[in-house]
Amino acid sequence: MDAQTRFKELERALKGMDRVLLSDFEIKQERAVPTIESVIYFQKLYRPKTLYLVIGADCLRHLSSWTNAKELLKRVELVVFERIGYEEIQFKGRYFPLKGIDAPISSSAIRASLGV
Repeated sequence: MDAQTRFKELERALKGMDRVLLSDFEIKQERAVPTIESVIYFQKLYRPKTLYLVIGADCLRHLSSWTNAKELLKRVELVVFERIGYEEIQFKGRYFPLKGIDAPISSSAIRASLGV
């Protein structure tokens, strides 16, 4: 599924959620965009008091390898979906866990099954 199709699907899924903003900023870049770059863009554009980054527990395991991970963690409040069946991840930083989410498949597995 290409990026534009995923974006349209998300628009439909998030319709009516007034406090959720969907942006095609990364799609328009036509390249891989490091998360820190997106965070800086949205902080400059909207100047939010707090910016939350929501990731799955599987992503938390590799967060230290992300581009400018330390700066990223200074700029966001991290929210982590703790999926049932995943072992607890040792992470020295602070994050807000979302427990009890029964999402037995990761975004990586979905992309792999679609050949993306």
